[in-house]
Amino acid sequence: MQKTYDHYLVDLDRGRLTWWDYAVLVPAKHRPAPFLNYWSYLKNKGTSKFIIKKAEWRVEAARKGLTLKI
Repeated sequence: MQKTYDHYLVDLDRGRLTWWDYAVLVPAKHRPAPFLNYWSYLKNKGTSKFIIKKAEWRVEAARKGLTLKI
């Protein structure tokens, strides 16, 4: 990970930045493994399994084009 992206990780850890904002600011190739995608972030954070599965389903549905765009 490059030093230029470290401050975003600190802001994410402190709650100043959401994971989605972090994902926009930091390219995937520069993210550490626990922060690579949204559900790995939730898993690392200690979130319940139901919420992690729900996040996986939403991402998969969006990838397949099954979600409504308002």
